[in-house]
Amino acid sequence: MQGRFCRRTSGGRACSLVILPGYARESFDVCVVPRRTVMAFNMSGRSNWLIASLGHGLGMNDLRRYPPRGVRGMSSTRSGIRRCVTPRQGLTNFSLSPSLAKMLSYAALLAAVAAVFSAPIEERQAPFEVTMQAPWNSGAVTEFQIHASCNASQTYQIQTGLSEAIELAQHAKDHINRWGNSSEIYQKYFGSAPTPEAIGAYDIIVNGDRGNALFRCDDPDGNCALMPTWAGHWRGSNASSETVICPTSFFLRRPLATVCAQGYNVRESSRLIFWASDLLHRLYHVPTFGQGYIDHFAEGYEGIIEAAANGSPNATHDSDGLQYFALEAYAYDIIAPGVGCPGPSGPPNPETSSSAPTATATSSASVSATATATAATGAASATTSALPDNCHTHANGDVHCS
Repeated sequence: MQGRFCRRTSGGRACSLVILPGYARESFDVCVVPRRTVMAFNMSGRSNWLIASLGHGLGMNDLRRYPPRGVRGMSSTRSGIRRCVTPRQGLTNFSLSPSLAKMLSYAALLAAVAAVFSAPIEERQAPFEVTMQAPWNSGAVTEFQIHASCNASQTYQIQTGLSEAIELAQHAKDHINRWGNSSEIYQKYFGSAPTPEAIGAYDIIVNGDRGNALFRCDDPDGNCALMPTWAGHWRGSNASSETVICPTSFFLRRPLATVCAQGYNVRESSRLIFWASDLLHRLYHVPTFGQGYIDHFAEGYEGIIEAAANGSPNATHDSDGLQYFALEAYAYDIIAPGVGCPGPSGPPNPETSSSAPTATATSSASVSATATATAATGAASATTSALPDNCHTHANGDVHCS
């Protein structure tokens, strides 16, 4: 490929022979922006511009794939010659014809173009530069962090559980967005409270940054050993972004697909029996997600229902209520559409409680590894006498520590 490259000068036209090897079957266009040190090359049928900018010397010192400043585009003429259209300035045309000089290097092209642009230094301008700006969300962490103390199986179970927790929260948010506070399930757990707070509580699980939430499988505070029935705990002041998953979780937690199966119903079964709801609960303890605002207020299922009926201002940021609502909405909309598994209606049965045989303990702060408390083994939940002084047992068997 060769052709004559022409530039307007005060004395007329100055031309140099430009040879480009390897493109004998393609047309080749050159656009020159007058009084600028920028040339744009475009091969027909190709979408990219090859931009070369001359510096203060005669050689090329910049090579970019962005349109030069001042160049608005290429247009075709009747003769097939393309021209470079620039604002407020004239046009420089350039046409090429096939050549057999395919073996020459690109150095020949660059040297020829540099010779044409031997204009005074004051007419040149600095090389064209592109400043890349970092994305607005640069540094965001989109995956939950799992500590190296978790083996491959534990890591997989936790990752799967977290994915299901996100799925559970997403559907709870979708249900509220669809039906608002006219939903019977919403009214059951949140009364007539406005919906934004509950929606936000679920959305932060789905979309919140996950850089400050670490799950680990060792027992740095000794609580798993002290309380064998605990499925895990938040580390509190020891490490507020960390949650320990105790061995019990890996034996007893169930997948979200088993909602309404194996005798489960929302009212009488533990809300923590599933990985999804248990991890939802644990995430609310982490400051990044719960922010010290989502917490435990009402006692158990019956307490949650009563608080909602009485218009409690805490209903839409009660951790337990958020879990119960998410489970019941998921059961009613997804697992058994239009039916769900809410459990029996009417007064509570004194023979049953909202805790399953595998009710788990959670802590709002870490218990010292040197605590002298002992765990009640073989029982459904730890008894008050076996707990450290800063812990208490809820009616449903859950243990919380402050």
